[in-house]
Amino acid sequence: MNEETKKHPISPMLSNITQQQVTILDQENTDGDGWDFYCNGQVTNAIVFEDEISAIVREVVYDYKVKIKVNEYEVSCSCSCDSDKVVCNHVVAVLYSWVYDQAEFTNVGDYINQLNKMDKKTLIDVMQRLLTDDPQNVKYFERHGDEIDEEFSNIEFDSLGFE
Repeated sequence: MNEETKKHPISPMLSNITQQQVTILDQENTDGDGWDFYCNGQVTNAIVFEDEISAIVREVVYDYKVKIKVNEYEVSCSCSCDSDKVVCNHVVAVLYSWVYDQAEFTNVGDYINQLNKMDKKTLIDVMQRLLTDDPQNVKYFERHGDEIDEEFSNIEFDSLGFE
């Protein structure tokens, strides 16, 4: 493991999620729709940072933002869809993507390590590009540190065989 990877390692609990666990979630919550979303290539922009993965799941008209976070006791998930299920098909699709395509997830920790090495002028240039590329990013300058983006639903590990 190189020095850069040590600064922001991927959580072992996240790394240990199995195809069998995701299949159980899929069958119990989406009747296989999560698998279909994954197989149809609808998961995009997948990233990982320490104990959290997130991605966009594209449907015909809408894109849904999914976040999944793990700790030693539970998996927490959120999705921007309006499903009343604890685990929707978008969350399951991202979990399948994690299990099968983990190497293709962008590791945010690598970019944070790069940012830590940049001088102030370079950082300002990066921020300028982020803001002009997507003006919605200005919200990150207006937010307070104690605000929460999404409400997470929790899934107990015990019920899924996570150990």
